Amino acid sequence: MADTKFIIQPVNLKRSHWGVVITALHYLESADTLRVHPYLYEPLIDEEYHEDMEEVWKGIKDQENKVVMEGLRGFVKRWCQASTPTTKLRIDPIEWVEVPQQLDYASCGVFVVAQAFSYVHGNFQW
Repeated sequence: MADTKFIIQPVNLKRSHWGVVITALHYLESADTLRVHPYLYEPLIDEEYHEDMEEVWKGIKDQENKVVMEGLRGFVKRWCQASTPTTKLRIDPIEWVEVPQQLDYASCGVFVVAQAFSYVHGNFQW
């Protein structure tokens, strides 16, 4: 797990738009802790898509609070427990990335790929 720095999850929104969940992972060896920081990016910067994006991270529960769809957060927890059961997990709150903003209605895929590329290469600002 210490070698994995990012989990990139493209998200198809309402079959017409793309977003991405970029999960940064940082292992603190001295504390045996894995820090997990989720960045959510949707290039139109439209509140309409926030709930759908957050469901990809958090998952979906039914009325009885049973998991219907595991989110990426749940996957990371299971993965950490299965790989290194003694490692503590510190999951940060969601951070919404709000730049750059897409100005048309056709280039969301390019923005999502560019954002993921930038984060993986250490450029957290455009």
